[in-house]
Amino acid sequence: MNYTQNYQLNQWEASDRVLREDFNSDNRKIDAAIAACRARDPQLLKSLTISNDTSQIDIDVSDIDFDHWHTILLRLEIFGTGEMRLCSNQSYSEFFNQFSVFDSTTDCLSKFPARAAGQCHEISFFPLCDKRRLITALTFSDTVLLGCNYQLSYENLTTLTIFPKESKQTLGAGSKISLYGLHL
Repeated sequence: MNYTQNYQLNQWEASDRVLREDFNSDNRKIDAAIAACRARDPQLLKSLTISNDTSQIDIDVSDIDFDHWHTILLRLEIFGTGEMRLCSNQSYSEFFNQFSVFDSTTDCLSKFPARAAGQCHEISFFPLCDKRRLITALTFSDTVLLGCNYQLSYENLTTLTIFPKESKQTLGAGSKISLYGLHL
């Protein structure tokens, strides 16, 4: 009997005796290969849609096991006007290194403009399967590239807060937030 090159699945010749065990073995191999591929797909950890205008959105991340994830992706579709900020539960003064197309600041993990429908910002965090690592993040959009290192480890991160830079502005109803975990 011949076998496929990658997964050693049965390749019967006309003269081979076909056995149920061969089919079952092949199905187990196929199932394991598919499961391995699916484990690498992004997994939705949290999702919320804001029903009313608000001055602040708090995202509880205390239940996320950062040892389990290589990358955490925060996808934001925030309605409103003006600049928005993303901060952690840590004091702003702990922020220590960033680069941005905006003016330099020392008060947040990320900043980005509110958007029109269908436009998103993505902020990638990199625990690299180690909750003791200090927070590192990159913000990507068509107007922003912002990187930061933060003097707070992932194991101490409990809340991510989104709010407008100006107190008279709001985060609009319909704003969507999704948090994904990615394996290697």
